[in-house]
Amino acid sequence: KPTAITLYPNPVSDYFTLNTSVSKVAIYSLTGQLVKSFTGSGKMTSEFSVSELNAGLYIVKVTNENNNTQVLKFLKK
Repeated sequence: KPTAITLYPNPVSDYFTLNTSVSKVAIYSLTGQLVKSFTGSGKMTSEFSVSELNAGLYIVKVTNENNNTQVLKFLKK
């Protein structure tokens, strides 16, 4: 069973951290528009800057190195 991916802190100010080794991160607005994407670093925890995003709720699609995908949400302050 894949480990649950945790995104913190939430709400987010300038960056968030994921507690897994990720290969890809895509951030979407609630309307489904891709607003930002990252390629993972292969480290066990990774920080992602979202300081330029507007305040609001976002959907994050995280793909880890085993190609497991998990969808999370965060609130940008």
